Amino acid sequence: MDIVSMINDKINKLAKLNMISGVQPSDLADNIYLENYHSMSSYKNYNCIIFELTFEEEIDNIKTTTLLRYIYNTEKVLYRIEEEINGEIMIQWDREIIERQLINDMVDLLNQHFSKKQVDKFLSTVPLYLKEKILTKLNMVA
Repeated sequence: MDIVSMINDKINKLAKLNMISGVQPSDLADNIYLENYHSMSSYKNYNCIIFELTFEEEIDNIKTTTLLRYIYNTEKVLYRIEEEINGEIMIQWDREIIERQLINDMVDLLNQHFSKKQVDKFLSTVPLYLKEKILTKLNMVA
C-alpha cells in the first residue's frame, strides 16, 4: 500500500469512527435472555450513561463472573467498553484511544513523506472536525 493510500485509509477509519454511534443499550438488553447472563443495570454518572451486563463464562476451566461496562455520552454515542473480572478492569474498546492512534499515525506519515505545502493542500480536503484534530497534533509535533 502506498503512502497516500495509507493516509486515505486512516481518514476513512476516522470518518467511520465519527459516523457510528456504536451498539446501543437496547440491543445489549436482549442478552439477558441468554442462560449465562445474570444481570444488567444502567445509570447516569455526570454526562455519561453507563450500561452494565454481568454474566458467567469459563476462563482456564474456571467459572468466572464478568462485568461488561458500556459508557455512552448523552447523545447515545458509545465511548468505551470495559471488562471487569475479579476486580481487574481492562479496556476492551475506547473511541478516544482509537481516534488518537489514527491521527498520530497519519501525522507521522504526513511529516515523514510530505512538505508543509503538500500537507496544507491535503488538509484543505479533510472534514473540519478532523482537520482541527490533525492540526492540533501537527502543531504539537512541529
